[in-house]
Amino acid sequence: MVHNKTLGLLVSLVFITSMFMGASVAILSDGQVYSALMAPNRHCTITNPVDGATVSGVVTITVDATATPTISIDGVEVAQAYSYEWDTSAYSDGAHKIDARIPGRSDSITVTVSNGGGGNNAPVVTITSPDDGATVSGVYQISVSVSDEDTLTPDIYIDDVYVATAYTYDWDTTTYSDGSHTIYAEATDSGGLTGSDTNAVTVDNTGGGQGWSKDNLEHKLPWWNDVIDVEKTGYTGAGSVVVILDTGLVSGWTDYFPQENILTDYCRSYTKELGKDSVEWNEDTEGHGTAVTATVIGYRLVTSTDEYWITGVAEDAKIVMLRVLYWIGGFGAPSKRVTETDMLNNWADAIDYARSLKSGALSGYNMVVSMSLGYENTNDNLNTAIANAEDAGIVVCTSAGNDGPDYDTTGYPANLQDTTSVAAAGYEGLTDTYGITGIWTDIPEDDFSKVFVSDFSSRGKVDITAIGENLVLPYSDGYYYISGTSFSCPQTSGVYALMFEAFGAQSVSWLEGHMQSTAVDLGYDVYTQGAGFVQADGATA
Repeated sequence: MVHNKTLGLLVSLVFITSMFMGASVAILSDGQVYSALMAPNRHCTITNPVDGATVSGVVTITVDATATPTISIDGVEVAQAYSYEWDTSAYSDGAHKIDARIPGRSDSITVTVSNGGGGNNAPVVTITSPDDGATVSGVYQISVSVSDEDTLTPDIYIDDVYVATAYTYDWDTTTYSDGSHTIYAEATDSGGLTGSDTNAVTVDNTGGGQGWSKDNLEHKLPWWNDVIDVEKTGYTGAGSVVVILDTGLVSGWTDYFPQENILTDYCRSYTKELGKDSVEWNEDTEGHGTAVTATVIGYRLVTSTDEYWITGVAEDAKIVMLRVLYWIGGFGAPSKRVTETDMLNNWADAIDYARSLKSGALSGYNMVVSMSLGYENTNDNLNTAIANAEDAGIVVCTSAGNDGPDYDTTGYPANLQDTTSVAAAGYEGLTDTYGITGIWTDIPEDDFSKVFVSDFSSRGKVDITAIGENLVLPYSDGYYYISGTSFSCPQTSGVYALMFEAFGAQSVSWLEGHMQSTAVDLGYDVYTQGAGFVQADGATA
């Protein structure tokens, strides 16, 4: 499988702390570094059972993968986990296919079930979301899988009351009391055998519909926004929408972001729509899009003892998440594989969709398209889509790339005249060891002597520089130190949202020119820093 320079390839992630559905664990202190080079290091391998094996009874399916895999049996999703207890007695004797996948990687094996039967078996019904014991709020999607010789659709019940016959059901928990509730699902096959599953969950809408509110948390200004003077602007990005082309949001995104910031009605998963995978925009297991979103609007940070709101660049901006193709190649049927043209045309389609929103349903907003994406070859459709977006007053902000320090390494489409290409900077002393409290390190005002352009940041056509080294952001399963132009790009997108609030609708060329004219010269050439280091207060004045 071939991967090229997609997603501005992150440099590194170092684990800080983890949060699932509001639960947290203690901060790790071993300093273990987790690689996040997104293309070369990803893998997904079914380690048990082996291909061609004969199995019976309950078999543990195990997967070795760099992200939480989706496990399917005979094309039916049964779990999103690294292991799954498969009751083969619920399946007919004979050949069955096991698939495991993460975005851009997959593995398949075929095994033979031999339980000495071959007759009718009861359906296996599994409530895959929410987990048993989970805390839920707002509108939460219940998901159920069914495995059986027959094709069956489950009946879903809440507190013993029938609500739907479907694989998914959007449960409005705000119409239920806070406290314990029971989700039950069942399916009955043609032979009269019934399978079922039950999960108990806790509804908690005390935080204004999702169990928490940033208004009730202690607000902390992160050093990466302090150094660009976000707090001096008096603006929050209200009236702007940032359309993010990325991997999507993790399923637990409501633990990190206020629901009102994410315009869910307009979010899309092109990877699913195009038949390349079955991952919705809010089912990402990579985490990249979640970290990018957190850079723009901020995020909720939960430790073993405290909760904080880490302020964003443009906290009141709205987000439209578009999960786009970000890999080339793949396994399985030819229709599942992604070509270079598929990927680049998809980026163009996503930008055209954003433009249609700007002229239609979201015409009341100013718009920024944020692309922490890059490649090495060009595409006429993408060139046209970006030019049309600029003509419509939409800023297209892009990552310069992570192939520095050599010159002439800026990726595509950052090297286009119609995009704002963003380089990455760091701050001396703020490495991947500063800990939770180091997030809100106070930065001396107007002293840029410790700001440097990162070695990994691509050189060439660069318009502006922002922070892209050692931010702490939510990722796939916790909080990590993260580096890459993938994050200097959304920081700059957030500044554009502040500028729209300050100046109203303006031409893209005027906005970029004003941002550049107020940037701080760090002493590098224009191929390294562009016009300089972005300053939010200057850009909005």
